[in-house]
Amino acid sequence: MLTVKEINEVSFGKAGFSGYKPEDVDNFIDEVVESFTQLEAERDDAVSQNAQLTAQMNALNSQVTDLKAKNAELQKKLAILAQKIESYREEEDGIKEAILSAQRMAKDSIQEAKDKAAIMLEDAEADAKKILANARDDAAKAAREYAGQVERKRNELEEMKRQVSAFRVSLLEMYKKHLESINHIPSFRVKETAPVEEAPAPVYEEPQPEPKPEPVTQPEPTPIPAAPVVQPQPEPVAVQKPEPAPEVLAEPKEETIRPQAPKQPAKHTASRARDQRSLGDTGLRNKVDFSQEQTQPAPFEDDDLSQVGIDLKAYSNIPESLQREKESHFSHLEFGDDVDVGTNKRRKR
Repeated sequence: MLTVKEINEVSFGKAGFSGYKPEDVDNFIDEVVESFTQLEAERDDAVSQNAQLTAQMNALNSQVTDLKAKNAELQKKLAILAQKIESYREEEDGIKEAILSAQRMAKDSIQEAKDKAAIMLEDAEADAKKILANARDDAAKAAREYAGQVERKRNELEEMKRQVSAFRVSLLEMYKKHLESINHIPSFRVKETAPVEEAPAPVYEEPQPEPKPEPVTQPEPTPIPAAPVVQPQPEPVAVQKPEPAPEVLAEPKEETIRPQAPKQPAKHTASRARDQRSLGDTGLRNKVDFSQEQTQPAPFEDDDLSQVGIDLKAYSNIPESLQREKESHFSHLEFGDDVDVGTNKRRKR
């Protein structure tokens, strides 16, 4: 059985992120120490009560011994009376009657003493049995109460453990649902851009070897310095919207294709036209796009859930469409240490 000293000197090892709070453990140990101290005090009270009952039993036994001594004295007196009777036999009838009356009185007194002694003995035994039964009932009741208190404390501890486990499981489920929702995000973007992505797939490599855009130098050279200034701002917006692939198809063929894109906003069409006239071929434009992507700052990732059992590196292989979504509407979401938005190549236009 544990003692108060052992409970005070107990220590627990730390389990990392999912361990118990030291304050809660110390408070619970203090409560257990207080309960054990109270139990020991009540046990000492029960022991003292038992000692008192034993003392009462001893007193009753001493009274019975006194009664027996008195009975012995009466027996001695009876013997003395018998001797006197023997001495008075020689006297006349009066003396005999006196002796007979004395004998009757002696017998009556002896019987009365025996009856009183028997009654007192029975009462003492009944009282002793009653006291012992009450003491046993009180001790059993106290033991049941203490057992109930111990069981309640154990149930509270188990409930605390279940709550901590449930909180850990709910936290893990929340992160799993969070990651599952992130994995489902690209499907919506693919549905929106699916009809646009089919057209530029075979066209990416065709316009690169054609040198036709070189003679197209009709506009003034003044927009050339303005192009790199405007380029970094609309470029991420153009990637999030439907792909501007139809312009790439029209670039190397004819100059008059630029006004044939009605779905394209006027501002982005003019900026792309100036970029096309200034850069010349598609290979140079791809290099400029890649250099602009390199200059964009990469997001700082400071979340580490490895202590909880979640490995974010397992979700580092994210599609390009999801990376665009992350740059635009979900920039607060982190996908792991291996993800670097600034170094991923975008789709060629």
